[in-house]
Amino acid sequence: MVAEITKDFMANVIRADIEAALATVGEKHGLKMTAGNATFAPTNFSLKIDAVIIGANPDKDRFLQNATRLGLQASDFGREFADGKHKFTICGMSKTGLVIASRKAGGEYTFKPWAVSKALGYPVSS
Repeated sequence: MVAEITKDFMANVIRADIEAALATVGEKHGLKMTAGNATFAPTNFSLKIDAVIIGANPDKDRFLQNATRLGLQASDFGREFADGKHKFTICGMSKTGLVIASRKAGGEYTFKPWAVSKALGYPVSS
């Protein structure tokens, strides 16, 4: 029985057990489940749980839902734009509202929506 909840206990004991349990529950329901940020005190803790339907693309969904509000169009998903000498393909939106784009050479990068709008030739107000 635990006498005190410590950072080491949370990081190395509880989190591992919770991740294993979440994997089992997620598999049963067709979800990928992970333990997120935790806060704790000596006698209690709280833990965020993230769940995504297996095969879903939350970054794409976020882009499609928010594109017009940010000066883009939902149809811009998958479009290519140039930033300097590099070309990028729009592949989603981050939880913080940045556009996620990939390069053929590899890697994902984030851009402010107004910068992508400008690169795509949309009028951008200052």
